Amino acid sequence: GISTSTFGYKLYSENKYGIAFAKAFGPNLSAGVQLDYFNTKIAEGYGSVGVPAVEMGIQAKLTKNLSLGSHLFNPTKATLADHNNERIPTVMRLGLAYTFSDKVIVVAEVQKDIVYKPIFKFGVEYHPRKELYLRTGFSTNPATNTFGFGYVLKKIKVDFASSFDSALGFTPYAGLIYGIE
Repeated sequence: GISTSTFGYKLYSENKYGIAFAKAFGPNLSAGVQLDYFNTKIAEGYGSVGVPAVEMGIQAKLTKNLSLGSHLFNPTKATLADHNNERIPTVMRLGLAYTFSDKVIVVAEVQKDIVYKPIFKFGVEYHPRKELYLRTGFSTNPATNTFGFGYVLKKIKVDFASSFDSALGFTPYAGLIYGIE
């Protein structure tokens, strides 16, 4: 797989590009690794810097309805700048997903940046129609509420979401996935 994400505007931007490989090891275990390239740009003469990083994950189906997943992001502590020892965060995640039915999934996750306190996350996905997904959730540290929806058009998946916290207000998200079989 390939991925790209962007954040910012013309005076400051962060971009991430990735290439990934995943493999199933039977019906109950799968793993993947992604090689990333990060680029941060600051205008008005500050310039830009780019660094490579890696991330990996594993997922196990514990029972028919319960799955466990873990993800490790940037275990090499990639350095953006020597000044102030500026690094891309190293983040570990551990999560559970419980499928109540073909229409309802409940998820929980703990996320730990090696520098900051853990963040606990909880979410629910409701699937009222074959092509429509409705999602909501919350997280701690800082307290954030999220909501969104996804729509599937054959091989194309479109996701829209927003989060709200008291410091930043609303933050929108959008995603587009094209499946190749």
